[in-house]
Amino acid sequence: MQWSAEPGVDLLTGVAVPLRAYFESMQLVRYTGDEADVYPGFTRAVLPSDPDGIPSALDRWPNTAIPLDKPLVGTIRSHILRVDQSDREVTAIVCRYDYAAAEPDDDGQYVVPGQWRNQRDPNSGISAYLVTMLAPEHPPKQPLPPQKGPEPAPAIDVFGNWTITGYLNWFWVYQAPEWPNGEDDLNACIDRAPDPPEHRQHIIVGPHPRETFPTEPAWPGWPAQPN
Repeated sequence: MQWSAEPGVDLLTGVAVPLRAYFESMQLVRYTGDEADVYPGFTRAVLPSDPDGIPSALDRWPNTAIPLDKPLVGTIRSHILRVDQSDREVTAIVCRYDYAAAEPDDDGQYVVPGQWRNQRDPNSGISAYLVTMLAPEHPPKQPLPPQKGPEPAPAIDVFGNWTITGYLNWFWVYQAPEWPNGEDDLNACIDRAPDPPEHRQHIIVGPHPRETFPTEPAWPGWPAQPN
């Protein structure tokens, strides 16, 4: 996964670090169907899903019901659109662009998963997510070094004393009271897509050869495991 952010959001320190770790864990397990694939510290830092709670509490843990049955290739990009904080309560809006990742079909070509949903819409494959978090009560005595490196996943617990309290996908919740401006955020994600609409629609319609979906290195990635 490759990350970007609005000006003023540091991807390597602070709130972006547990946010990246949580979001990547959620997407990874969604594809593999195995909760064991979450990053170190996830099980401690993330509150259990609450089927009787508010919308953002329903699916704080990843959905393992429909994993991909074929290997995914290409590059998924995410963008931190906004981070709002009031005392210890933090709300982050994350854009996800997964139209540039694909799985093989039966003819040796590659297709974007779920492309049957809306092949004519160039905005397919763009999602907006709301993540709510509780910041640590006290700053850590030994802050993590900047979280950047050659690895696609962290080797250690990077959640620190942050707590993940909520997770919403605008595609599923629409007019959730706790996200009244969700449609505006989704439109902002569309405006910031890394590729023009014509290219996105071309990719989504498929099928395509493997080279249409280059797998690029993770950015900013995670530090290598200490020896």
